[in-house]
Amino acid sequence: LSANEIKALYWGGVTGGNVLNSSLLAKNDNWLVEVALCDAIGCGTPANSSALAIINYAPNVSINLPANGIIANLNISVNYTYNDSEGTSGTCSLIVNGTVNST
Repeated sequence: LSANEIKALYWGGVTGGNVLNSSLLAKNDNWLVEVALCDAIGCGTPANSSALAIINYAPNVSINLPANGIIANLNISVNYTYNDSEGTSGTCSLIVNGTVNST
């Protein structure tokens, strides 16, 4: 473990131990949690959790045009911004009244 990882584990234990710094996680990592109860006599048999897979973050999509709340009975152009912090490609669909619109 690096000095920063040891420090994170120490402070995590002091503050409740239920938060792990996200900088220690990466997409497609698999993590296990191992716990062993200890007292003055010794430690019990460690127990492992199920594997926890670290998956991709959801992308951010913002509608730039039309402005929110505009209602019109004419052709409307839609402009959006798609941003994925991990650089993963994706697609966006325009859904009007429950139907995917491709034009």
